[in-house]
Order: sequence, then structure tokens, then C-alpha cells
Amino acid sequence: MAIRVCVAGVSGWTGSAVTRAILASDEFELTGAIARSHAGRDVGEVLGLLARGVLISGTLAEALARPADVLIDYTTPDTVKWRAIDALAGGVRVVIGTSGLSAADYADIARAAEKNSLGVVAAGNFSLTAALTKHFALMAAKHLPSWEVIDYAKAGKPDAPSGSALELAEALGDMATNTIAVPVGETRGHPAARGRRSTGHRSTRSGSRASCWPSSRSSACRTSGSRSGTTPGAGRTRKSTGRCSRCGG
Repeated sequence: MAIRVCVAGVSGWTGSAVTRAILASDEFELTGAIARSHAGRDVGEVLGLLARGVLISGTLAEALARPADVLIDYTTPDTVKWRAIDALAGGVRVVIGTSGLSAADYADIARAAEKNSLGVVAAGNFSLTAALTKHFALMAAKHLPSWEVIDYAKAGKPDAPSGSALELAEALGDMATNTIAVPVGETRGHPAARGRRSTGHRSTRSGSRASCWPSSRSSACRTSGSRSGTTPGAGRTRKSTGRCSRCGG
């Protein structure tokens, strides 16, 4: 018997790939799909496939009108948590690939899973590279006094820092205390170097991409595209696509 699957984010970059794989498989059956911008349209029409028969819903309740065994969610962090909790309450297992959830969000989802005795697989990034990066970064954090997370993405990526970078920063902050030894005001360098990141006698700059520390406890400002940085334990992140609003660099 095929596993019945509902996909949230069916029209997105990853959600559409997951949906195509489900439709091409004999082990799974697509019973529901969610994408508010395409509600009422057929999945096959939206994805350019010959397959027809599943209409896209705007809400989880509508999508689960046809019973499902699993909800796969690739949407946005501001909606995925409550959709997962509602799905679990309705007896549906959940797979979350949406990034940007906090440790508290994961804890709430875990409690809902335990309450309903259902399984959840949740990871902000399922790639092998991301998993290894997090694993080895947490190992290294036990032996280093300070660290920085620098996030590069395509210019069109809307979220910066990315959810994967935020999750890594939070995990690092829980592992050990991050220490910045030299306050920005005490660093040395030529005024033309403003906008570079300077720590002691070291600075880095790559083309038009630069960063600075607006304060010893805040995130790194970034001056190009979707490159962004975050300091674990600071509790704040910042994105800048022009001049730094804090230092003018």
C-alpha cells in the first residue's frame, strides 16, 4: 500500500522537486498539496506535468480533506511550526525541510510529536555538506575561544542570514561562550580600511565584499548581495546591502 503524502510548498524550488518525485514513485501517493498563491489549481498544471487530479489547497485543513500519512513541509519558518503541530494533532506524521526554526520551535514540535505518539523528521538543511559543517563546527567550538559564521548565497535569495546559518549560530552559542578579545574602538588601521573586519592586526577583504563589527556583541554587517554574518550568543542578526548603517563602512 502506497504511503499517502501531502506536500506544503508544492510550488517552491524544493517542494516542487519533492512533489515530482512522489508522482513518479510507486511507493507514494500524492493526496494533498498546499501553496496559497496557487490555491484551486491542479498540481500537474502548476508543475507542467501531464499528471492531473490533485488540486492545490490554501490551508492544511483543506489539503487534509483527503487522508494523508505524512505531511512534507518546505515553506517558511513563520508558518511551518503551527502547521506541523496541527498535522500531528490530526494524526499525520511530519517531515520538515524548512530552515529558520529556533531551538524553542523544535522543542514545541517535539512535545506535540510525543503527545500524539507520532514521528517527526525536522532539519533546516538536508544536504550532506550542511550536516557535516554543523557537526564539525560544534566539535571545533569546544576548543576555540571565538568564531564567526559567514553565509554566502545567490544574489536573489531573500533571507539573509539564511535559516541554516541562524540554526548553526544558535547551536554554537549553546555549545560555548563566544569571546571577542578586542573591541572595535580599540582596533588599529588606516581610515580607508573602514568596512573591513579587523581583529587585532588581521583584516579580511574580498573584492567588494566586506564586513565590520558594529559592536563587540552584535552581528557582522555585510555590504554586498546576500552575504551575511552572525555571531553566536549575540541574539541579533543583521543584513546590509549597501553601507553599514552602524559604522558607515
